[in-house]
Amino acid sequence: MKVLVTGGCGTTGSILVKLLKDSGYSVLVVDDLSSGSLENLSKQGLSSRPVLPGLMPHLRRSESLSADDIIVITSDFTDDAVIRHAMLEKYDYIFHLAANTDPICERAVAESTDTNLFKTVALAHLAVKAGAKKFVFASANLSCEEIDSNVDSFLKVQKLSCEMFLKQFYYHYKLNSASVRMSSNSNANATAMLEYCKNDKKGAWVYNIDLEPEKQSSMHRSENGQ
Repeated sequence: MKVLVTGGCGTTGSILVKLLKDSGYSVLVVDDLSSGSLENLSKQGLSSRPVLPGLMPHLRRSESLSADDIIVITSDFTDDAVIRHAMLEKYDYIFHLAANTDPICERAVAESTDTNLFKTVALAHLAVKAGAKKFVFASANLSCEEIDSNVDSFLKVQKLSCEMFLKQFYYHYKLNSASVRMSSNSNANATAMLEYCKNDKKGAWVYNIDLEPEKQSSMHRSENGQ
């Protein structure tokens, strides 16, 4: 199974990449290294090879890349070369962790909304066109009570909007997704993302890591759109 991970050089992303490799997945990381680092992958015992987007067409022909190397495309995840590669390779699963966070979201609202919302929607649309089996999204740590009353940051508004778009992507295009509302525990986040990738539930599901399983709230579109 082939997996694309955006933001795979962050703390949670690098742990997820390690779990995916240990589970037998073939992993490609896309990370512009604006906040993540190759050192995070090294801390997980992984060797990595940074590749510029323009060199992506040559990846298959390169004999210098070990099967154990993690290829890291050092680019924005909506770079044209990344999109062409993803369409060609037909990734089975897409894990989307790349995002602007606070305080960037507060200082640059328009720019962060473009990255966190509109580019996420573009990536989900790519997943549809590429025939991905599931789109796993790193959402914000949102409680049900907070959503019902007052969401208190631009980041949370952007992430919640993504969850709603993913619900529509299932309704209109049958893109299965899992939006994981992250906790402060990076290991728990990565483990949950892998777990929700492996389950066979169809729909657009939302999981809050801080809640016990029986208390999980879900936004699920059944096959008949209900």
